[in-house]
Amino acid sequence: CYSLSNVVIPSGVTSIGSDAFTQCYSIIEYDFSTFTSVPTLPSTLAFEGINHICKMKIPSALIDEWKTATNWATYADYMVAV
Repeated sequence: CYSLSNVVIPSGVTSIGSDAFTQCYSIIEYDFSTFTSVPTLPSTLAFEGINHICKMKIPSALIDEWKTATNWATYADYMVAV
């Protein structure tokens, strides 16, 4: 995934696999903006090696819930409400 810089995750996704985006350094934006609920994140390793300037776009109505959800809390500093 070295050529990817932005990823739009469809709202039909209910879970993100444990190593789904591990070491995807070039991604600087994950867009979850169409979601109506927080998907399951079974492991904190799903985004291991996340770029330090990366942003995760989260629906503003869910931002607090998302930031405290199991394993998502690891990535709370990358989340921005949209």
